[in-house]
Parts: sequence; C-alpha cells; structure tokens
Amino acid sequence: MISILIPVYNNSCDRLVSDLHKQAEALGIEFEIIVMDDCSTDDESKLKNRTLRNLCHCRYIENAQNVGRSRIRNLLAAEARFGLLLFMDSDAIVVRPDFIAKYLEAAKQHDVVCGGICHSTTPPPANMILRYIYEIESEKKVVKNADDSDPCSPFKTFNFLIKKEIFDQIKFDERYSEYGFEDAKFGIDLKTRGYSVYQIDNPLQHDGLGTNEEFINKVETSLHTLYKFSDDLRLYTRLLQMTDKLNALHMLPIARIAYRIFGSMMRKNLCSNHPCIRLLNIYKLCYYSAIRK
Repeated sequence: MISILIPVYNNSCDRLVSDLHKQAEALGIEFEIIVMDDCSTDDESKLKNRTLRNLCHCRYIENAQNVGRSRIRNLLAAEARFGLLLFMDSDAIVVRPDFIAKYLEAAKQHDVVCGGICHSTTPPPANMILRYIYEIESEKKVVKNADDSDPCSPFKTFNFLIKKEIFDQIKFDERYSEYGFEDAKFGIDLKTRGYSVYQIDNPLQHDGLGTNEEFINKVETSLHTLYKFSDDLRLYTRLLQMTDKLNALHMLPIARIAYRIFGSMMRKNLCSNHPCIRLLNIYKLCYYSAIRK
C-alpha cells in the first residue's frame, strides 16, 4: 500500500513518526515507515530516533557517511516495499487527523500529489521570523499556480506522494548534493516526462525554521548550487531569467557593484530581528550576480 519515507539529519522525528504510525494503524492499511539518518553529528537526536526501531512497521537506518539531499531520497525509495511513496522532511508536524487518508484518496486518480506546507499561527521569535514570512509568501504562490501552468512554479519535496513506478523512472539527480534546487530539478524532470503535479490541501507544518542568519546561510549555499547547475534550471527559475536579462542589457556589472557596496548592509538587515522581506530578493539577485562569472 504505502511507504512513508523520511530523511533526517541532526534532529529527532519521534513525534512525527508516532503521529503517522497512529493514523496508518487506525486505517488498517499495509504500511511501512522508513527513517534514514544521513550521518548526523547530533548524538542526542540519534539516540531519540533509534527508539523508532521499537515501533512495528518502522525501520530506522543510519548511513555511515553523509550522502546528500538527493541520494538519501533515492536510497529511501530503493528500500521501500510498497507502490505508493510518501516523502516528507523530518522537521514536520502532522496537523490533520486524516493526513494519510487524504493522500490515499488523491492517489486513486493522480500519480504525483503535493500536500503543501503550513505554519503555526503564532509567529516565531524575531530572530527566526525571516524564513517564516518567506515560506508563507512562497506557499501563496504555489496555491495561486496550482494548475501547474507556470513553468517557474516550484516543486517542493517537503510533503509529497508519488507512485513508486514513476519515481523509479526519474529519481533525484544525485549531482545535487548540497543545499538547494534538488526539488526544483526533480519537478523539472517530472514535467519533462509528462507528469503533472496535483496540489491538494493536506499540509504538514514546518517546525524547523532556524534563525534568520541560518536561513541566509542556506540561501547563499543554494545560490551557489543554482550557479553550478544553471544550464539545468535556466528556463524554470526567475532569478536566472532576471540575471540573463541584465546580462543582455549589459547591466549585470551594476548588480555586482551594488553587492560590493551594499551587500554587507543588506545581509545585516536580513539577519537582524527586524528583517525587510522585500530586501531578500534584491539580496539574492545581487549575490548571484556577484558569483556569476
């Protein structure tokens, strides 16, 4: 029936697994939950996650070395025994009592289904607010483009279901080992193969926001990934399209100069307790322009 697949790194997901396990057992379905740790360095989290081995229909696997964000998902799929694969991130919280049931219903008519992401109605502390606001705004765009007509509409691996026979045709591109855009590339490969992504209202709550500075560090890492694989992503990423236009107009050097002069000030604001969300896209454009050769 369904294999629930959770990659984990340096955080515990015992609550998530427990909630999923209760729902699956209540439905009386065939299921398995596979949690794969990607060589975490946080021993406390690993100790908590090892207790998952005590749950029936649950396997906990520890990788001897870190294999990266794409390969770990491919390894999870290879371990799966059932025809439906439900992927989710380990820093998620189940918010619907019918979460699994809704996916099973959608899977009767659709090959790939995304349930989406939600956030607590109570904002986090000020030093964690940037990603909170950014993800809320991003999810609005996903809902707006739910007809899948926008080529730049992002595919998110945070919470999605796919039939195993389709996943095995595509898989995640293992060149994308660092943070960023492995989900976008997977979405592109789905579209190239003719598969559409069906959006439903079945979110998980994101509980791993991190600090504003941690988020900016991830953004910067993702921009290096974007530069490395720009040929793959050019037609599907607005930032690349924008920098290409600037380059055609011979204006890219202006963005580079803006980064040299204002980059540290923009970064300081974004990492502060009062970040300007509108500044984020400007910072990304200037930062990417600076690393683009």
